[in-house]
Amino acid sequence: MQKQYVAKPEKVIAEQYLEGMSPDPAGLHRCGLHPAIETGPPHVHADGQIYMLHSTDWILTDKWTNQPTGVLTDEQFQDKFGAGPPLAEGGTE
Repeated sequence: MQKQYVAKPEKVIAEQYLEGMSPDPAGLHRCGLHPAIETGPPHVHADGQIYMLHSTDWILTDKWTNQPTGVLTDEQFQDKFGAGPPLAEGGTE
């Protein structure tokens, strides 16, 4: 029998990419996107897609698999998750 469930508020693991930062954020690749290119522009492989990164983009990571799930612009991230600081590890639910 089907039942109705309410989703918990979404938590996300994210890191903002800033051009020239070191070390690179988790999930960032610089592999060649074409066999003739040894190193390419910063990008993320996630959900069968390649997301090209621009400075201030956010890389989203699955909290269980630690694999990248997508990329949001800073504007999209702020609209979806707000402008506050991230929760501390082990923060409140």
